[in-house]
Amino acid sequence: FFEENGEYKAKYYGMASEEAQKVRWGDLKVGTAPEGVSYTIHPRGKTRVILERLAGGIRSGCSFCNARTVYELRRNARWIIRCSTSMK
Repeated sequence: FFEENGEYKAKYYGMASEEAQKVRWGDLKVGTAPEGVSYTIHPRGKTRVILERLAGGIRSGCSFCNARTVYELRRNARWIIRCSTSMK
């Protein structure tokens, strides 16, 4: 999210878009072409809906990890650290 001319906006971009490649690599890689799109929207919707979806995602994660609580989720989950070098 960012503010522009007194209005809050959100920017979305596909991971193959020019914008994503500039964020990740600083510019387009030599010999590549952008394939995705990016766009800006005005945020809308109720906070409650967002929180319900977030809670649903946590519940889903709990079911995958056989956890009944967030504590059990942290204990049962298999955590993987990813960095840019693993993407090459």
